[in-house]
Amino acid sequence: MQAIGVKPGTEEGRAIAAGLRMLSQTSELPGIEDTAIAIPPVLRAWSRRLGTRNLWLLYRFDSETITAFAVTASPPVPIE
Repeated sequence: MQAIGVKPGTEEGRAIAAGLRMLSQTSELPGIEDTAIAIPPVLRAWSRRLGTRNLWLLYRFDSETITAFAVTASPPVPIE
């Protein structure tokens, strides 16, 4: 988390940890609060806002794995 400027133990750090826990424990993806996004040039992923924070967890999934690959403070643009 320090690579993105978030220190462990802060409210932002706890929000990221909670978001990762929620992804790992969910039985169905994407969740109703998740948004499909495009990451140029060809990546399709999902985003989940972390609580009321200005943080979004970006992830991909298939039938066997969930890969959380980024946290951003910029709201991602949904796919129409």
